[in-house]
Amino acid sequence: MSDNPARSLERCFVSGPNGPETNELARMLAERGVAVTTPWMIKSTTPITQEILRLIAASDFVAAIIGERGRDSVMYELGVARSLRKPAFIVLAGGRLPFDLSGILVRAVEPGRIADASDDLDRFLRNAKTPPPIASEPPAGKAVDLGWARAELARIRSGALNSRGEIFEYLVQRVFEAASADVTITERSGLREKVDFIVWLNEVAFEAGGPILVECKVLRGGSGSVIKNVEAYVKRLAKTVDESDASLAMLVFDHDRPHGPPSLYETPKVLSFAVDDLIDSLEKGTLEAEILRRRRRAAFIRRLTRDAGYGLDRGRARGDCGDTDGPAQGQTAGGPCPNDLRGRARAEI
Repeated sequence: MSDNPARSLERCFVSGPNGPETNELARMLAERGVAVTTPWMIKSTTPITQEILRLIAASDFVAAIIGERGRDSVMYELGVARSLRKPAFIVLAGGRLPFDLSGILVRAVEPGRIADASDDLDRFLRNAKTPPPIASEPPAGKAVDLGWARAELARIRSGALNSRGEIFEYLVQRVFEAASADVTITERSGLREKVDFIVWLNEVAFEAGGPILVECKVLRGGSGSVIKNVEAYVKRLAKTVDESDASLAMLVFDHDRPHGPPSLYETPKVLSFAVDDLIDSLEKGTLEAEILRRRRRAAFIRRLTRDAGYGLDRGRARGDCGDTDGPAQGQTAGGPCPNDLRGRARAEI
């Protein structure tokens, strides 16, 4: 399959129960010039399973409807498609998302409202490429020269520019675009007040479960203020992720400190990237591996805090976990210091 989505995504096998929702998805694809085949079109005398396997193999990608019925067949056909490294566009139209599909791009809609997935389908057709081989570790992404971004970031930090926040946001947008990402500005969507843009970066989409919601912030003040603000924005983004169809959000921030804070608040759903770290990861082609590592670390910290009887939501991740009139350094009133736990996470992951 070609890496050019405009040329490669021409034939689709549509998986789903025979009914109006699957027919609607097939119609939406046909309107976009995609040749569609479905299981109920099969009229061959060969066994139907063999014919379905042949049709999936002959398709460029699979589109699937997961509803209240017919799930077993759909899951089987999606498994075949993944083993053949076919991209898959999945719409959840009722019921709970199967556990097997957590981390995969799935667009949830109300039953009977398949057309609500139109924008996501267009984004998929523009960007989806062959999934990576099934392996224990993610492959390295394509390296890209971002020296120009470092120079522009230094100019932004010099204070010579007005509207620093808007210019910083535009810089982050162009950094993603330089790494061949599709960036959608959320100005006209319901997410405008919550995130700045939606990023589809093919090398990351399979780990992230689809596009990434991105919020950009310039943070001022001391290290403690930066840490508190990052925590507040991450928690707000976590709510946005829960209310949307996204599986991952990213806070990209810059700050006025000469060095980065010792540790920052993250969750498996929301990661906080200093802009320098984002540029480094994209430049080296290691962003997917870095996202995977951070999500594992965040999950590990969450498990540690739960086992220790300490909730990060009850404390504040400060540079030294203490104030002049608060608990002793390295401790909080609720239990072990979050930075101590993050140190353990770094040592064990």
